[in-house]
Amino acid sequence: FFTSQRRIFMISVYRWITEHSGLCRTLLFLLLGAFTLYAASFQYVSFLSIYLLDLFIWFLVGRFISLAPAKLLREPHSQLQQECDPYPLMEETQRQLARKFDGPHRQVLEMDYAVSLRETGQFHKASEVLENINIDKFPGTTPFLKYVYYHNLSDICYLLDRSEEARIWSRKFRQIYHDLPPTKAKQELAATNDLMEAEIHYYEGNFESALRKVAWIKLPTRRMVLDGALLAAKCHIALEEPEKARQKLQYIIDNGNRLFIVQQAREILEGLN
Repeated sequence: FFTSQRRIFMISVYRWITEHSGLCRTLLFLLLGAFTLYAASFQYVSFLSIYLLDLFIWFLVGRFISLAPAKLLREPHSQLQQECDPYPLMEETQRQLARKFDGPHRQVLEMDYAVSLRETGQFHKASEVLENINIDKFPGTTPFLKYVYYHNLSDICYLLDRSEEARIWSRKFRQIYHDLPPTKAKQELAATNDLMEAEIHYYEGNFESALRKVAWIKLPTRRMVLDGALLAAKCHIALEEPEKARQKLQYIIDNGNRLFIVQQAREILEGLN
């Protein structure tokens, strides 16, 4: 009970900070100014000590304010990945995008919004959102974020049968992935990258290679397991193995919750009967 209450309270705090970030920074500036004037009145306190303390507090609290919007996305992301429900992520991204602001965080929100559109079957709208993002607009954009952007753009182009465009974006995300240093961040991308590589094999007509590759990938989330199952089912159909495909499709229907992939699986299964 107390854990639930604390979670609700923290979400309310993050929500208020997100919607009043400018006011929060103004209040922080005024409080630090008042503290500086008060501390400077003591002769035994050096100005350098006050200045360094101000910097530390500004950095610490400022970072908390900056991270508040991302904190609100944690639970919706978890609901998508583990509970296969894309609608909380769609609602949260729409709510945050309704505010007028610009910067890398807005691009992250737009990419997350595009993911929620993809997972609800709105492929054309997801494509429009991604194509309107200028991923090179901000100099501080990380290679990790650029990888995710080009990966998602390639994926949606393949889904829309725009193979030539998809190949262009796939070359970009492959190069970025190759150039990433072997850090924890790259390790976290490994399963996503491997699954996309298997998808590319399928779209390029290499069904056996796609099936072999997807069979050994360790997929960390329920949503990714379902994506892998759909890919395997499509490969089995292409290889004229309908019974194996039926098993995968039924698994998706039983576990896909509110994902569009459930509708896809039902339509494919009906076509096999």
